[in-house]
Amino acid sequence: MTFKIFYDGNYTYEGDVYNAPSLGVICIVDCHDFPHLHENSDYYIWQFREDGWTGVDLFGLWDYLQTPGCKKVLFGRTISNDAFNHIHEAAYQDLSKVRKEASE
Repeated sequence: MTFKIFYDGNYTYEGDVYNAPSLGVICIVDCHDFPHLHENSDYYIWQFREDGWTGVDLFGLWDYLQTPGCKKVLFGRTISNDAFNHIHEAAYQDLSKVRKEASE
């Protein structure tokens, strides 16, 4: 797994960056370099030079869109605490699994 995106509605995506659905992102398990979790961001941008996701605010999005090259932007969503906690727990379990496999 290179990354796994968790969406509102309890669905996930693991595939080509360009085909990732753009709306309703809750968090992303990113396995580049050291596996980590991106969460609580308004926007998530794909850094093609570094092959990884980064969470940004509105200024970070504008900055990203002004740089040359291909772009992929995902839009975060605010949901109820209970729904967030449920999705976040699933993402954290995946992250723990990836970290365990990486350390073996």
